[in-house]
Amino acid sequence: MSEKSTISTAPDRDDPPRFTREMAERGRHMLGNKVIREARPRGRPPKADGERKEKVTLRLSPEVLSYFRAQGDGWQTRIDRLLVGHVHDATLPDAETPSPKRASR
Repeated sequence: MSEKSTISTAPDRDDPPRFTREMAERGRHMLGNKVIREARPRGRPPKADGERKEKVTLRLSPEVLSYFRAQGDGWQTRIDRLLVGHVHDATLPDAETPSPKRASR
């Protein structure tokens, strides 16, 4: 008659997970209640105030959208670059800016 082993090789569910070097490097280090090193921030680093873009809703004609979308990924960035270039050209000191025309109603 053979006896079955009662020793389990599965981890005990009450045991905490192993603490790895990666966990230590990205986590907050504390000594008592004093923080020695903050955790590394996740995601992209924040941009400076002048580099941040503002989320807006903009209505564009279907022709404009299809033209830029047909060029592939990055179409919104290309529209932004085009508009930034226009603003820079329009603000040159010797550039003549035409007066805005209002649509008659």
